[in-house]
Amino acid sequence: MSNGPPLSRFTPNHDEPSPPEQIPDLEWEIRTGRAIYILERTLPDFFQLGLVSHIDPTRPDIVDVAVSESGSVESIYSPVVRLTYTPPVALPPPFPRTLSLEGLALYMASSVFIRHTMKTLYSDLRVEMRKLAVHTPSITAPPTDVTSSRRREKSLFVGLTVHGTTRVSGGTGEWQIDSTYGFSPVTHIVPSLFDPEIHSFASPTMFASALAVFLAVPFLVQCTLFLVSAQGSNCTRTYIVQPGDICDKISAQNNVSTYQLAVVNDNIIDLECDNLNPGSTICLGWAGEDCSTTYVVQPDDTCDDISYAYNINETIFYDNNPQLNADCTNLYIGEVVCMAPTVMVPALPASGTIPGSQIPATATPAIPYC
Repeated sequence: MSNGPPLSRFTPNHDEPSPPEQIPDLEWEIRTGRAIYILERTLPDFFQLGLVSHIDPTRPDIVDVAVSESGSVESIYSPVVRLTYTPPVALPPPFPRTLSLEGLALYMASSVFIRHTMKTLYSDLRVEMRKLAVHTPSITAPPTDVTSSRRREKSLFVGLTVHGTTRVSGGTGEWQIDSTYGFSPVTHIVPSLFDPEIHSFASPTMFASALAVFLAVPFLVQCTLFLVSAQGSNCTRTYIVQPGDICDKISAQNNVSTYQLAVVNDNIIDLECDNLNPGSTICLGWAGEDCSTTYVVQPDDTCDDISYAYNINETIFYDNNPQLNADCTNLYIGEVVCMAPTVMVPALPASGTIPGSQIPATATPAIPYC
């Protein structure tokens, strides 16, 4: 009888991986200092260098942008680095309230995604380091195994401000990102990046949306979640969708024309306006192209009557409401039109589709015979 192959070839290996070997205190402090130095040196150049994740002590500046073959190369981040982020506005189901990302490959990929997305939408991107603070526990007792471990409970607070100019309108954007990096008490590497706070001073969290969307990829993310804030720093007004909202209701309540609401949310809100998500944030107007003087169409209204009542030139009226045809036969009751005395609304979307040019199936024409 054949003895057959060794049983071990077909038996799963249930051995747990060996834990990383703890390095001496002095070496731990040196390596942690290097990691902090690299973060301080390279994070302000994020949009030029990308996220630097390795140290090469043999190089004069110890920065290892493209990982070299040197045996001295050290990684800043753990292979199982974990990033958690809680968006300021909860994402719709099935996404969890707090998003998380684990693994160095996915962490680095997310940084590439954010970097390229921001560079596509913005020019003149720069990162300013506002604050860098190392937090260590206060220990006065003589060194012991316990106090040595406690001394290694070190974290790094990094406060950054991102500045950029939107490529669409030339408006400026500014975001503050406050993050806390934790360091492993065993190996010095960064095992976790705790819930970063991202504050926008010009738009509904463009940077935060880019981060949130990538983190949501493991949860079957829909690309429209990112586009909610893709208008970036040129969005001057926003609105949080409520249950039962329809587009014309939002327009009427917020003095934004039906056309303008559709254009600034192109690819976010569909032409039928049946994909509104309660709790999501939408843009109402762009800087320099935000018409806030509006009128809600009533029964028997005509374009001539409306423009005459507001003493507005007919050409300007049609330029501000390009969804209306020359005969004004697609004007409908409840539609919100722009009544600004100068042309204020944004141009047609890149797709060339004119939103609002068709009377919705549930709407009634302003003139019955139309």
